[in-house]
Amino acid sequence: MIGSTLTELSLTDMEGKTYTLEDLKGKAIFLNFWFTQCKPCIEEMPDLNKLKEKYKDQNIVFFAVTYNEKKLITEFLKRTELELTIIPNDRKTINQFHINFYPTNILIDPNGEVLFINELLGGNGLKEIKKLLNKMFPD
Repeated sequence: MIGSTLTELSLTDMEGKTYTLEDLKGKAIFLNFWFTQCKPCIEEMPDLNKLKEKYKDQNIVFFAVTYNEKKLITEFLKRTELELTIIPNDRKTINQFHINFYPTNILIDPNGEVLFINELLGGNGLKEIKKLLNKMFPD
């Protein structure tokens, strides 16, 4: 999948706003796959929030994709902060990217090319993503 070019993407957020590949054309896309009962997913959320904050003025969008229902996510967000645009109840995208492990993070460049996929983030995955983002968006 790394090196392939995305041909389709459709994400609908908590408020019902839909983002398509056409809408996101020319933007880098960061996809985080998670669920509310995933301890490693929750542990990486502060780092994901910092990552989004660091690149907030760049041409990149951050999405957190889950199969959890909106109601469960709303309860979860009362006790856990997640600043990414949350995409609830989205098994279609999870299947599209063949997600088997959580958390999984995928970085897609502004041309739609999949640059990086990591499963079970930990320190190295986040470092690799930061390196790629720094190349894409030098200070």
